[in-house]
Amino acid sequence: MQEKIVLVKEKELDEIATELGKKKLSKITFIFPKRSSASLNRVAEKLHNIIDECIFQNVDVVVENIPYCFLVGYKRYIKEVESDEKIKPEKCKECKHYEKCSGIWKEYIERYGDKEIMPITGKYLITDNERCMIEILLKVGQATTKQLLELKNSPEFKDICAHCVGSDDVMLTGKNLIEKGVVVREFGASGYIWSLNKEHTLVKKVQGHGLE
Repeated sequence: MQEKIVLVKEKELDEIATELGKKKLSKITFIFPKRSSASLNRVAEKLHNIIDECIFQNVDVVVENIPYCFLVGYKRYIKEVESDEKIKPEKCKECKHYEKCSGIWKEYIERYGDKEIMPITGKYLITDNERCMIEILLKVGQATTKQLLELKNSPEFKDICAHCVGSDDVMLTGKNLIEKGVVVREFGASGYIWSLNKEHTLVKKVQGHGLE
């Protein structure tokens, strides 16, 4: 088994995505370099899929120099690396992780500005189970409680789902999303039927992998 360190650029991420299916890796460390022409939004979108595949293949993952707000739901894989060459824009003070986050490269902000940064305030913060339910409903449109539980435990979604073991877990997850205005629940012949409020900002962010 091999360990691999990857300097994060879009081309390298495309290559590692292909390599994952061919080589037996035990650990991958992704490092976003100080000088990069890649947009963090595009990088994060590719990393979402790669990390999910690493989880599926039981490959340890570490991500350095990418703030939490670009990889919400994957915080446990982020390693903070302090540097005098990083900053935290003024808007970051709203973020619940302000004290723990090491910031973003000054050079990146000089190049791209801070428009991509979305402070995690709690307004759009969701759990892994909530994200899983949203992604399932984005795929299937609507589902009963039983169908949601079956899908959460399916190969496609089981690595996103955080220990849903019964319908009570689905109901709790759904209740939380109803309170946030994300999910709509109706009672039908087969029990509760769940669907999304697709105009909700949080749904659009999950769909575009730009979740706060």
